[in-house]
Amino acid sequence: MIKMIRDATTIARRNMIRIGRVPEVMVFVIVQPLMFVLLFAYVFGGSIDIPGGNYREFLIAGIFTQTVVFGATFTASGLAEDVQKGLINRFRSLPMSRSAVVAGRTASDVVYNMLSIIIDPASMGGTEFFEDEVENFITWVKSAKPQPGVPEVLTPGEPERARRVDREKNGVPIDATTWQQLIDTARKVRLNDVDIPQMADA
Repeated sequence: MIKMIRDATTIARRNMIRIGRVPEVMVFVIVQPLMFVLLFAYVFGGSIDIPGGNYREFLIAGIFTQTVVFGATFTASGLAEDVQKGLINRFRSLPMSRSAVVAGRTASDVVYNMLSIIIDPASMGGTEFFEDEVENFITWVKSAKPQPGVPEVLTPGEPERARRVDREKNGVPIDATTWQQLIDTARKVRLNDVDIPQMADA
């Protein structure tokens, strides 16, 4: 058991050395969760409305779960890369525990994932800084010249909000085929032709 722990520690140290040699790994681990939070909170968040709740409460839990899942795939892809390069065959020729390869890789990847959790976004400017940057970016995008025939440049969420306001005011448009299917379904549950339009108007 002690030998396996010692071998796993050596493998984990070997994987941690890659951080300095391949800095792109840290960019993927740290920047990607922050990028998804900014994207779904400030860019697409305006198009999602949860009655009686806050969308960002669900967002953070989803981003956290996504980071854990991506970390698991990172472990699997790392092991597959070691197998492809023949590194696992070299380990087999050494007097070391076979389970230390998986344990060491998992331990190093846990450290990778922890780095994306322990970094405080407030140290990078805080929420107000990100909101100002996003607002400036949206203003810059909307200041672009629209294509011929397009009245203005819209950001994600604006068409959905405008469509929702229009449907709350004028109702939801239903084509003739769908309306006939609704009538046929209503007749199957024994609604008469007089009650169907009244229910539709309600």
